Amino acid sequence: MKNPFSPPRQSILAVAEKHNLASANSLYTHPLTLATRIFTDDFATDSFQNVYFPLLQFPVYLSQSPFAFASTCASSRSPTYVSRSTGGCQSPAAVIPRHTHLISHAFKRPRFTTLHFPTVSSLLSFPIDTQAPSSTSTHPSPQLSFTFHGIDPPFTPSQRTAVEAAEREKGVEAWRADPRGEGAVLRGKREGRGWSESSQRAFEELVGRVEGGWGIGSGKGEGRGGGASGE
Repeated sequence: MKNPFSPPRQSILAVAEKHNLASANSLYTHPLTLATRIFTDDFATDSFQNVYFPLLQFPVYLSQSPFAFASTCASSRSPTYVSRSTGGCQSPAAVIPRHTHLISHAFKRPRFTTLHFPTVSSLLSFPIDTQAPSSTSTHPSPQLSFTFHGIDPPFTPSQRTAVEAAEREKGVEAWRADPRGEGAVLRGKREGRGWSESSQRAFEELVGRVEGGWGIGSGKGEGRGGGASGE
């Protein structure tokens, strides 16, 4: 997918290189359709966007990849995907993954599980499913679920204390006060990583495309949380 938000950054290029390395070494072999359903997120500039943007991009990716959409649609009767389309898996613009696995540092778990996951679920207009992903229970409306996998470096006790204190202050509390990252502090961090007014406009266009496919929005992206424009 072409990145409409910002010029390539070294961290973005590193992600693409890891993806290419895994492909070259045939690590995506089961099921056979797996490789066609993998894409890298070239857009996100912070932890909130790391959760939100891949879910927004997923239906756009399917729209650009007919074989990937056909593979996804073939699995749509399982709880793997949720759809805003009353006709089921008929349009790639209506499909997103039902369950998301996210890997990050373990000390960031509260930030993701108590703040980012509920905020993203709300922005996508899907409630969070608190049951196990394998649950066979039926629900009156589609629901999203998330699993966080935390892996920390080998901190010394003093390092862990310092890191966790910094995360509470600059991570959890900052995002609790500004869940979508639209205020001066978090927006400023985004801008320092390449986010701009043109990024915000491209983001709003993306939201409009997704909402248009679901038939739930005006396409203006208002209140949807890109956050680089003025307060």
